Amino acid sequence: MGKYDQSITDILNIEYQEIQKLIDTLDRDVMEQIIDLLISVKPNGKKVITAGAGTSGATAIRVAHS
Repeated sequence: MGKYDQSITDILNIEYQEIQKLIDTLDRDVMEQIIDLLISVKPNGKKVITAGAGTSGATAIRVAHS
């Protein structure tokens, strides 16, 4: 067992609990609108611009590469 195993397990359990909450609280109608909008972007010759600083910037880069 590595020296960070317990920390990794604790972090993943926290993330798991938050995702479980999201399943119950996510506004599915809004998500459907967002997905429809994103699907329509490229075929319509449009682009999505992402931006952020710090952690938000890292997330924006990940979204852009997805």
